[in-house]
Order: sequence, then structure tokens, then C-alpha cells
Amino acid sequence: HIGSIGGEDLFEMMGAMSGADFMTMGGDSAFGMFEAMGNDLVMDMEGDAMAGMFGAMGIDQLADIGSEGVADAFSAMGIESAIGMGGASLAEMFSAMGGDNISSVGADGMQEAALSMTGDALGQMNPEAAAAMMDTMGSAEATDALGGEQLAGLIGAINPDQLAEVMPSEVLMEAAEKMTIENFEAMSGEGAGAMFDVLGSEQVFGSLGEVQVAGMFSAMDAEQMAALGTETISEALVTMGTSNAIGMGADNLAEMMTAMDSEAMVVVGGEALTEMAGAMTGEALAEMSPDAAGAMMETMGADAALAGMGGEQLGGMLGAMD
Repeated sequence: HIGSIGGEDLFEMMGAMSGADFMTMGGDSAFGMFEAMGNDLVMDMEGDAMAGMFGAMGIDQLADIGSEGVADAFSAMGIESAIGMGGASLAEMFSAMGGDNISSVGADGMQEAALSMTGDALGQMNPEAAAAMMDTMGSAEATDALGGEQLAGLIGAINPDQLAEVMPSEVLMEAAEKMTIENFEAMSGEGAGAMFDVLGSEQVFGSLGEVQVAGMFSAMDAEQMAALGTETISEALVTMGTSNAIGMGADNLAEMMTAMDSEAMVVVGGEALTEMAGAMTGEALAEMSPDAAGAMMETMGADAALAGMGGEQLGGMLGAMD
């Protein structure tokens, strides 16, 4: 029905709408307006209104417009209007633009956009867009300018196989040092695993801070932990220390426990395990594998478990065992 209004009439209506007014509109409606008006009229819109129209669209509508069309719109609306769309819409727009068009924005413009986005929004970009953004800004310059949460999201969005190419090890180390445990929550499990691979265990456990080690492993999923192996997981727990391990949260601790065998549990030590178990919820303890729960109980000892754990926690651990 929007198409029946006519492009010129729609353009006049746009003059009465701000960018914020478009955000109540569905993506299909915004795309319908774009089609009815035609590219030439859309490019004559005020930057704020154009940003509102494109911000209302989803990734499917932006893909229908095409990478060149989205890039033209980004250039026409201007960086300030584009930032006004919000981080989530910017992430979709960059993903639709493609790497070459992101590069054409330039380092200053891309850095200004990245600084306006949250780590979660940066993490929603597709791998090509994330790598192009990092490459356009320069990895060293991006590391200096962005905050820890933003770096975590952006690094986590890059294809793990491409991370070493986009960020040299020494720059990646500087980026990791800026992150807290909470910052790493914006990073994907694949990104955290790739960060560990690029830095290497010697550098991670020998030079990176305890908080950062905890954050990196908290971001990993069971798949990445299984690939690293049980000895590496126990070394990570010893390196980060009990307080930082507890700071990862109960669910992340349960994943790490499940990735360890009885020998790795001994390396961590019964006293540390008891303190960690005492800080976990019964629900998280129940999520451990039977082997992990049994090994953890054996390493702690029944007396220490009784003294250090509450009823809910004991119930969860016993429930996880065979």
C-alpha cells in the first residue's frame, strides 16, 4: 500500500518526520518507502531522516538494497546521523556494506563510529565487516582508542582463522590487558579461543594479568575448553587464582570443572576447589558431568565438602554424580 502513495508525496511526508519517528516503523515498511521513493529521492533526504529510515530496516532489507546502495546511504547521511541510529543498527549497516566499502569510510570515521557502539553491538557484525573495521582503523590505533568491552566485541566478531592476520600478537596482548572479566562477556567463545591461540599459553599464563586470564576463559564455551585440554584448564585456574575464578560466575566455573579430569583437579587443589564449590549455585554444580563431579568430590574430600558447602550445593553436586 505504501507504493500507492507515490515517491514525491512520500518525500514531502518525510520532511515532517525525524529519525526517531522512523524507529516505530517495521523494517518492511521502511524498505517499502525506500522502493516507492527510489534511490535518487532517498539520497536527497535530510541525514537524520535517512538514518531513521535505514535504522528501521533489518539486515534482510539492507541486503536487498545491496552493499553499494547501503554504502551510498551511509555516506550521504553523514557520520553524526549514522551514529544517531544506535549501535545495533550501525552493526547491521556495516555488515551489509562489505569490507571494501567500510575501508572507504576512512580510519577517523570508522573510529568515531566504533567508539559510539557497545561491545555487544560490535560483536553482532559479520566477520568480514569486523575485520574490515579493525583493518581500516589500524589494530594498534583501535586498541589505543577503544575500551575493553568494545575491543572484546570487535575481536570476538572477527573470523578466528583471520585474527592473527588482523592483529599481531603484541597488539592483541595490549588489547587483552585492557579487558576486565565483565568486558570479556562481549566476546564470543570462538574469539576467546582464537585469542588464546594467537597469544600462546606461555604468554597468557606468564604475562597476562590474572583478571584477564579469568575473563578470557569465562568467554570460552565447552567446545573451546575441550580443544585446549584438561591440563591447560587446570593451569588457567591456578594462574587466575580462586577469587578471580569465582568472579567468572558459577556457570563458567562448572564448564571449566567439566573440562578437567581427576589429575587436573589435584593440580588445582582440594582447598581451592572447596572454596570455588562454596561460591557456586546448586544448579550450576548439577550441570557438571558425572566424572567431573566425582573427581571434584574426591579431590576435596567428604569432610571438606560438608564443611564448605551448603545443602543446595551438596544436592547439586550429588545429583550430578553417577
